[in-house]
Amino acid sequence: MIKKDIRIVIIISMLFFIISPNIYFNDSSADASETRADVSYDKFMIDPFDDVKKIGANDILTSAEGFENIDLIKAVSYQPLNEFGLVSQLEVTFELTVNGIITDHKDIIYIVLISSDDDDYIITYNNGNSEGISSDNPFGPSFNVDSEGAGTDTLNLTVNLVNIGPPHDYFDWTALGMMTDSSMDGGDYQYMDKAPDKIIKFTEPTHLGTVHSTVTVEGLVEPSIVTIQSVEYQIDTKFDGNWNDVDDNNGDYSEWSFSWDTTAVQDEVPHDINVRGYDGERYYEDTITLYVVQANKDNPEQIKSVPEINAGDTFEFSSTHDPSYMGIKLEMITDLTETVVSAETYNVGGTSYEVWRRELTGDGVATYANIPIDFTMDGYSLTTRDELNVVKEMEEMMITVPLVGTIEAATTITYTPPLNSFDFPLVIGERWNTINDISTFTEMRYSGDYANDTSEGEVEYLFEALHTETTVVPKGEFDTFVIRSQQKDSDMYELSYFSPELGNIVRAEGYDNNNELLQRIDLTDYSLGTGIFLEIIDVTIEPAKPKAKEKAKITVNVKNTGTVNAAASPLTLNVNGEKKYEMLVDLPSQQSTQVIFYWEPEKEGEYDLEIISPDDSWDDEIRVYEADETGTISDLVSNPTSLILILLIIILIFIIIVKIFMKRKKKMETVTEQQGELSAFDKMKVGQVQLGPKGEVPISPSMQPSAGEVGGPRIISVKTGLSQVGAAPGDRAGLISCPTCAHKFKIPDRVASAMGKKQQLQLSCPKCKTKINRG
Repeated sequence: MIKKDIRIVIIISMLFFIISPNIYFNDSSADASETRADVSYDKFMIDPFDDVKKIGANDILTSAEGFENIDLIKAVSYQPLNEFGLVSQLEVTFELTVNGIITDHKDIIYIVLISSDDDDYIITYNNGNSEGISSDNPFGPSFNVDSEGAGTDTLNLTVNLVNIGPPHDYFDWTALGMMTDSSMDGGDYQYMDKAPDKIIKFTEPTHLGTVHSTVTVEGLVEPSIVTIQSVEYQIDTKFDGNWNDVDDNNGDYSEWSFSWDTTAVQDEVPHDINVRGYDGERYYEDTITLYVVQANKDNPEQIKSVPEINAGDTFEFSSTHDPSYMGIKLEMITDLTETVVSAETYNVGGTSYEVWRRELTGDGVATYANIPIDFTMDGYSLTTRDELNVVKEMEEMMITVPLVGTIEAATTITYTPPLNSFDFPLVIGERWNTINDISTFTEMRYSGDYANDTSEGEVEYLFEALHTETTVVPKGEFDTFVIRSQQKDSDMYELSYFSPELGNIVRAEGYDNNNELLQRIDLTDYSLGTGIFLEIIDVTIEPAKPKAKEKAKITVNVKNTGTVNAAASPLTLNVNGEKKYEMLVDLPSQQSTQVIFYWEPEKEGEYDLEIISPDDSWDDEIRVYEADETGTISDLVSNPTSLILILLIIILIFIIIVKIFMKRKKKMETVTEQQGELSAFDKMKVGQVQLGPKGEVPISPSMQPSAGEVGGPRIISVKTGLSQVGAAPGDRAGLISCPTCAHKFKIPDRVASAMGKKQQLQLSCPKCKTKINRG
């Protein structure tokens, strides 16, 4: 389904890692004061221990251990004191504390992403070099950043406020630790951590899930450098009073819970549940939304079976929310089209599946820092027809970044067993998981370099049917089932809004683990197919170089890849955008045929030809030559394949001529050796034809043109030893063969004697009475 392709925009939104961190580094560093002042925009963030994520080539996120040097556990922004002990009005320091030590290494980058009133900024520290840039203009001038702390557990990055501008209350910022290591696990992996991250969080029920009756709400506190002394919760009041203590757990809040009677709140509406933990100085919060539907207790809403799907179903989507990731936002315009093109049988590991083939195409532009990032995408997925499980996916992407270049990537993923994205009957409140062996093959081209990678592994996915709602998208309103999907241990999840009416999703969203929306795509248009899909397989044109005012034969191979027989489906030929001819096609399901068009171009020139079915199209630009023109020498020279073919044909013809000449010469020599001096008949048998009394060539009845044949008499080659006029081969043996009925009879002695004297005589065939001249 389309939901898998929301990764596209998330990948694009991470392109700033390609653009910015490795560009502006220098050796500027200076001492920074360790003293600080409590100011109005002080911000303190705690990050749990050991939550570094490993990002593999197939975009799979897994927890990674042993990377303490990029594992952030504390992040603080403050205003330092100057040399006179006064609060500096010119500088702000961003302090990053890691679980290990700050390491100077070419593969490790520490990053601060800052959002102020006027702009967004990126500060980087790498291998002893620190620098800042504007995210709106990453290729513009950089500004100086003082750094301190390598070899300790804390990195201080001090920036002059002239460069980033003061905030109203505090800087909205995020810290990152990143490492790329191509030597580990035999592949190229990226390891990443960020702060802030949640310390206190809900675990049950799932955010946006449906509850009823009395429900137990559960959560945990992640291990961190602070100790949580109390945990409180409230319903719907947005942190304003009415706080209640969670169940007493003897002061251990690593796991906590409370009971909630949902019958005491309004039914069939969502409710916000808030929780906060206190460490003696600060609060740490989390919020989830739950849908209360009491009727779901005894009669949960469900989709009992797979909705009707037909070949030809087409769905168009557009991005309706600018993507963001790690505090970086993009302006994005994108269009995606998904089409159910065929019903097929596909084999994986010896198991055959009846599948729908869904083709996906897309293009768009994402603008980051006034830099347009263009992308195009083509791909397909194979989903089982009985359960909509994903068997295989393929995506080809081309991303073009100015000054960086074009990145081409093609990824094929095969799931064994198929990925159970929907679990029919689909029941609200139901959870399911799938454990799949995944085979991934990736090809990538960048700046002339080519690389491919094959990986295999086992991955677990978690799914839940959360709730039903009326979803409003640009195309209209649809009753949907909201499905949550997440790879286990991932920091991101997806929501798919599935419409039973359409048998497809109408919205897809991506979220981070703080429930922050990263990206959304919505249905903008659709058309439901009839089960017929006329796919144009290929088109051939004869002659390959058509001429003006001469008919060209256009052969179209077309196949009905749908499940319903096609009756009188139109197939049209358009020339330069105008309809020229139309053929009506009757074609059974899964069968193919040839449709032939004859087209006579009026004059030479370039023509745009289109073959269009209700479901598919083919187009090409065709050169038409003048009536006496078949292409120039320059055309041939410019086509190496044609030139080589012509040379081979010339050589072959030369060899054949030489062989015929040699065989003829050898035959003549043989006849001469055997017969000595040639008689008149011998000369006729080797091609020296004897003329008649008036100089004409004698022609037998078998050489006259047939009825209806155009032209003069058929010219039959005179081959050595076999004459069609004058004497016949049997004459030498005392026999005459009638040229009309092929009857053979003996030459009378008187005739033989006269022939020897070269006298002209006339014989009559005793069978058909044909008159035969001999002499």
